Amino acid sequence: MFTNEDSFLNQILIRIGEICLLNILFILTSIPIVTIGASFTAMYQCTLKMINGTHSDTARTYFKAFKSNFKQATIAWIAILVITTILLFNLQFSVVVASKAVFYTTVFVTVILILVALYVFPVIATFENTLANLIKNSFIFMIAKFPATAIIALITFFPISLTYMDVALLPLYTFCWCFFAFALVAYLNSFIFYKIFAKHLR
Repeated sequence: MFTNEDSFLNQILIRIGEICLLNILFILTSIPIVTIGASFTAMYQCTLKMINGTHSDTARTYFKAFKSNFKQATIAWIAILVITTILLFNLQFSVVVASKAVFYTTVFVTVILILVALYVFPVIATFENTLANLIKNSFIFMIAKFPATAIIALITFFPISLTYMDVALLPLYTFCWCFFAFALVAYLNSFIFYKIFAKHLR
């Protein structure tokens, strides 16, 4: 069993290695900041292929997806950054003028933006879309599959919250994010994304 190339243990070790490699590729290609959208898309294309059984070469798949989706993913990423910046200014403004209506409206819109953004890059990785359809389809998936959206948000943001809760463990969390955490979060989310997307791929 332990020497069999197709053994369960061997497959687990291979998958761990793929996730670690994928995490490192994600970090390296995200360093310019503006490329983060393309990096997320490439990472999700790899993890979704791992889930559906069509994954082969991690680095080759990653860079091919990074290149082919670069334009749309980068535009989407910059749009998310711009809108987020505007919303943050709105939050500050609402505090200054003591407007509860503006504050709660901005918080609501921010939450919706975050939830939609969770779908944007997996959708780019899976479907051919115009930018308008990308936003529309991401919003529809977010609303139509809201229980799944809540789980995806929990998987995504719980590890992030842990990182900021205990400063004493920051070196450990830094190690985790540097070597496997980003890709592991994407991998776990991809089980859910694949179930959501599967019937639309037939």
